[in-house]
Amino acid sequence: CSILSSKTTFSTIAFQANNTRTMGGTHISDYLATDPPLKLLNLRYNHLNDYDVILIADALKQNANLECIQLPHNDITEVGKFALNNAIFDSTSFNSVADCNHTCEIYGFNFGKTARNIPCGDKGVRNRARKIGF
Repeated sequence: CSILSSKTTFSTIAFQANNTRTMGGTHISDYLATDPPLKLLNLRYNHLNDYDVILIADALKQNANLECIQLPHNDITEVGKFALNNAIFDSTSFNSVADCNHTCEIYGFNFGKTARNIPCGDKGVRNRARKIGF
């Protein structure tokens, strides 16, 4: 995708309802892993699948700028949801909680009434503290 590989910076990218299918491509996750100044990525109403979301979740662990990613109405199952959940709240150890993404809100999934579902925007430090119980 040439828009993601260009030198242009964006605060918002809206790819909603584009019939997007990555066909195994990694353009979106590669872009997110570079930690661009992007604040909102709208990917609603496409055909992203669990494989795509697993790559996106991995990229979110390295991204400190994205505040919101919108993913409803894609082909994502519990497998993809689990990967996203772990990107923003992996409770397997104290270190894994500390290593989670603390700035991004994932829109389109209900993770339940837990700290992982707290919208954080620019309050990443506060969100991190709430996740680890301070």
